[in-house]
Amino acid sequence: MSNYPSEWRECLLGEVVEKITSGGTPKADNPDLYGGSIPFLKIDDITSSSKYLRSHKITINERGLSESSAKIVPAGTLLLTMYGTIGRCCITTYPAATNQAIASFLGHPEIELEYLYYALESKADEFATASSQTTQANISAGILKQTPIAVPPLPEQKKIAEILSGIDTTIAAASKEKQHRDRLRRSAIKQLTRGASFTGQRKDSGTEFGMIPAHWECLLVPDCCAIENSKRKPIKKEERLKTRGIYPYHGATRIQDHISEYAYEGDYVLIGEDGDHFSKYDEWEMAQYATGRFNVSNHAHVIKGAHSCSNKWLYYSLLHRDLTYHLTRQGATRFKLSKASLECIHVIFPPPEEQAKMIRAFDSMTRSISILADRIIKLQALKTSLSTDLLSGRKRVSV
Repeated sequence: MSNYPSEWRECLLGEVVEKITSGGTPKADNPDLYGGSIPFLKIDDITSSSKYLRSHKITINERGLSESSAKIVPAGTLLLTMYGTIGRCCITTYPAATNQAIASFLGHPEIELEYLYYALESKADEFATASSQTTQANISAGILKQTPIAVPPLPEQKKIAEILSGIDTTIAAASKEKQHRDRLRRSAIKQLTRGASFTGQRKDSGTEFGMIPAHWECLLVPDCCAIENSKRKPIKKEERLKTRGIYPYHGATRIQDHISEYAYEGDYVLIGEDGDHFSKYDEWEMAQYATGRFNVSNHAHVIKGAHSCSNKWLYYSLLHRDLTYHLTRQGATRFKLSKASLECIHVIFPPPEEQAKMIRAFDSMTRSISILADRIIKLQALKTSLSTDLLSGRKRVSV
């Protein structure tokens, strides 16, 4: 027996949605089926979308549609991913064809569209648990049809959706502002750490930087930094288990692989050696600034600014560098930034007082972005909590 309010009904999704269907894919090796005027949606179109789908990457033509199981769904159709990343939802804003990994919910007169969106969004973890594991996790239309769903009266559905939509709008605005500030910060760091704004006398650096301010220095990493990989002190298994989650962890990527961890204390700049991510330098931050007590894997170089190059300047000057041409091949497919490669990288830097001035500006930008990021996290937590209460009827709304 459900604990929903007496005015609510608990139904199976298949009882209140007239049709739950999926599409298909034209033969990928036949280019004659692609490039037409019909938008063709795949999983990554959904996962990269916000609540409303407004863009797509691939199109097909009428022949591709007729020679496959792909189906065109109208604007205002709720879609849900069934393979890989399961349970991600969006609402179409234009007619589009879908592949077999996407479920379409067609016809639900008793359920308001946005309410259905939030009701299914809240069940993403349930769908992931229900998925079968073959080559990749997936759920079927049959599982979706058997999914229980709470159905309040329509006015209450609309009010619930309106409240949750309001939080989504606030999150979207904060996220857009954060992206804007990220772009400004990235551009400022790239330009200012290369001396682009300096209008005085310049000299040829003899490196990829070209002409730089005449009073700036350009040195190889070993000449302006201390590479302290050799100071790594292995962490014993007992200590690793005891400190995991207490001290920050850094590796080659943001994936915590915890391979051969070492303990450090102080201020350092870390550069991951995993070249698989360096090709995405427009999105990936090359360097990390670590301070205090932290653990690091053997897949990150540990360096410290020396000479007249401050540690913070070193961090910012390496942050968005394209280091792809410094990578060396390891095995058949993997590339890495070896210690020898690291030693061939140049760093340019101004006198200490100019470094300090720009670092203050960069730090201020970073703090403003962090404040926004914290706000977004809090808003998302609020939405999760409120969604749980509203969609279960524990918290009622006035209509």
